[in-house]
Amino acid sequence: MTLVTTIRRTQAMPQLQPILQQHGMSAEDFVMSLTAFEMTNAMIQAPPRKTKDTPQLDKDNVRLIESHQALAQALVHDMDVETEHLQ
Repeated sequence: MTLVTTIRRTQAMPQLQPILQQHGMSAEDFVMSLTAFEMTNAMIQAPPRKTKDTPQLDKDNVRLIESHQALAQALVHDMDVETEHLQ
């Protein structure tokens, strides 16, 4: 699913909108945050070979994920299960 499709589907979820508003987030902010989390977590779990094109990870995000490995893995698992459900 593309990011645009994911953002549109998130915008179309009326039950999610009050939660996003409460935290000052748009659907795009939410989707991009989850995407950044997943990408950072994936690079921590299976670091790519370093090249000039390898993105630099935010050290604070890495530290946060590493200090909460069990929660991060549970979130990734839950997102994977939900993704399978939506397809």
